[in-house]
Amino acid sequence: MPQTLFEITSPQLEFNRLPLIVRQKSSKLSTFLLVFMVLPAMVAVIIPFSLMAAQAANEPALTQALWDKPISAVQILIGLSLWAMIFLIPVNKLLARLGRERIIRIQAGKVHVTDKHLFYRKKWISPLSSFRGVAHHVRTTHSGSRQELILVHSDKRCSILLHSADIVSQDLVEKAARLLSLQQIPSRDLYFSLQWGPGNRQPTNSAALVASPIA
Repeated sequence: MPQTLFEITSPQLEFNRLPLIVRQKSSKLSTFLLVFMVLPAMVAVIIPFSLMAAQAANEPALTQALWDKPISAVQILIGLSLWAMIFLIPVNKLLARLGRERIIRIQAGKVHVTDKHLFYRKKWISPLSSFRGVAHHVRTTHSGSRQELILVHSDKRCSILLHSADIVSQDLVEKAARLLSLQQIPSRDLYFSLQWGPGNRQPTNSAALVASPIA
């Protein structure tokens, strides 16, 4: 998932020993800004449906005309559905961020990730050897810039934020690489990571993925 969704809430890691445990939560600023993006989208979706419902209620002849011309009715329905899909995308992103938490635990050659969403919990486990390395990345956000240490996977959706600060020293990057027995890789590799494909299959068996509702 995009790393900008998360802020690290656990004590900053020193990368002296395993296990490594990182606790993260949704970025408050990103969620707050997205709320203001979503409100106009929700209004844009609701207004045309409300106007059509009100018109149909006040003019039964309009409803009858739509029944008499089903093709026209289908075209109108398709148009409204497409309109709704365009504006509901930000709403979907907002719901994905609300109540989002992540716990990462690295030990015994495996990476354990637990994602808590608003309505369900998802867990996955991947061998540490399946990650390509660690990257020192500078990210620009709405509130400024921050430096990050990313555990990079061949599928960028599986890359993991390990550490963030105003400044991430080269010494810390080297300590993390040694502790995890991984190489240091350029930050540009974050933008050229592969998606699922031959030899790069979604975690199953060796990397279990479990989703369950939150009680």
